[in-house]
Parts: sequence; structure tokens; C-alpha cells
Amino acid sequence: MLFTVDDSKQLGELSQQLGTLSEEEAKYATEHTLRRYLKARKNNISKAAKLLRGTLDWRKNYGVKSIRAEDVAESGPTGKLYTMGCDNTGRPTLFMRPAVDTCREAHDLNIKHLVYNMERACSYLDEANHIGKIIVVLDCLNYTSSNSPPLKSSKATLQILQDHYPERLGKFLILSAPWYFNMFFKAISPFIDPDTREKIDFVAPKDTPGIRAELEKHFDMSTFPDFLYGDWKGEEAFNAATYYTSEGE
Repeated sequence: MLFTVDDSKQLGELSQQLGTLSEEEAKYATEHTLRRYLKARKNNISKAAKLLRGTLDWRKNYGVKSIRAEDVAESGPTGKLYTMGCDNTGRPTLFMRPAVDTCREAHDLNIKHLVYNMERACSYLDEANHIGKIIVVLDCLNYTSSNSPPLKSSKATLQILQDHYPERLGKFLILSAPWYFNMFFKAISPFIDPDTREKIDFVAPKDTPGIRAELEKHFDMSTFPDFLYGDWKGEEAFNAATYYTSEGE
């Protein structure tokens, strides 16, 4: 990534405000990362430094780098949240399917599962070639009040994504949202950053052909799971037995 003179000055000032970093922190706080945090705080260096310092502390205290597949496998055997494949621009895809969640009340485990999958998705990014964002597909098929995530978990998810993964979201597609989801979305909307809200698109068609037509704007449907209106059939689209292994990663 090329930086202008002004960019370089801001990056230098941000680095100075962060102070001396540990080896692990320095690996994370790359020029790409500094620029993301500056953008997230509209080039306010002090605010960007505070946000990034918060992330560095959180990553250390939460043990982000030490989370392994086997630590979170119990949370996602049904494929409620996983990353696989890319959209037409090369952005890694994160799939969310709340209706198949079988342990929605396990808050701490579910948050760790989220962090694991965010780290896994981000590991597929190629910032040197300007691929620094992910695309999220939230499938609301069969979404009801009985399988919706607790508000506590939803607020924690938003906080983690906005505070510790700023400028990572490229697009958020919500499929087949029923009236109940719209109520839920209205409840959490006050906690969603305006810039994030602009990246959220509701895929409105109620029929499969209509949804496919919208998805085709972003994906090669031959590589998209058949349970999400694509043509990729079979358990290889998501197989927990292989996904939650070092080989699956």
C-alpha cells in the first residue's frame, strides 16, 4: 500500500502515541492496521491510538492468538458460523446461520467462537493486494424468537467487531429476514456504528430465484453452499469434523 506524505506523518504520530510495543503487538500493528484504525476514527490520531491500544490490550488479555479450533468446536457443530470461500472480489466470506444454533445460551463460548472465526477469516486477507475486508452472509431462514441470539450476545458481538475489527467489514448481506428479525434489528440498531450500518443490505426477495439473483451479484454460485441457494452440494460445504481441525484451517 502506498502512503502519501500526510499519511506517513499521521502514521508516525499514531505510532508514537502507542509507545513501545511488545513483539506480538508490533506484529499486529502494521501500517495497514494503523491506517484502518485512523480511518475508523476519521483520522483523529488520539482517538485512533486509544482504539488500537484497547485492541492490543484486549488481544493479549483475551488470548486471541491462543484460541484453537478444538477450543470452540462445541459451539459450532451445525455450521451456525463459519468462514469459507470468497466473493467475486476476493473478500473472504463469513456465514452466519442463527437458526441452526444449538448452544445459544453459552455466551462465553459463543463469543470465543466468533473471535476464532473472525481471526480465521482475517487470516485469508491479502492486504498487499488491497483485499482487507470480509463479506458476511447472514441467513435468516427459519429464524424465530426461540432461536434468535440473546441480546447480551448480540451487543457483545457488535462491540467486538466495531472496537477490535474496525474497517474489516466490506458488506453484510441479510437473507430472508422475517418480521421478528426486523424487530430484533431495530433493538440493536442504536448500537451499530453509522458507517457499519451503511454496509448492511437486506436481500428482500422472498423466493429462491430472487435471492439467487441478488447473491449472484457478489458470488460465483457454483461455489456457494446449496443450503444457501447455491449449487455446491454435499457436506463438504460445511463439515464440522474437518473444519475444527488444524487440517481444516
